[in-house]
Amino acid sequence: MSAREPANPFYVLLSVASVLFVVTALALALVPLPQQPVWFRDHGWKILLIELVAVMLFSLASMALDRIRSLRRSRETDSSPNSR
Repeated sequence: MSAREPANPFYVLLSVASVLFVVTALALALVPLPQQPVWFRDHGWKILLIELVAVMLFSLASMALDRIRSLRRSRETDSSPNSR
């Protein structure tokens, strides 16, 4: 019986980045301009863009780590002496 694999750390980072992206997008879309802080009005789109890039990078990283782990797992089962 094999040991359980550790959780993919990129899933947590992806979840956090996704929530931040949604909150920022909703704030930009729903909060009226006069009520937005000046710094958010000036830099909100930059923040949103950075969060979008983070979501994309964490998505790709989590998929890559899952792929690497599955290839490693299949390679270990193919080379084990008990496999038939």
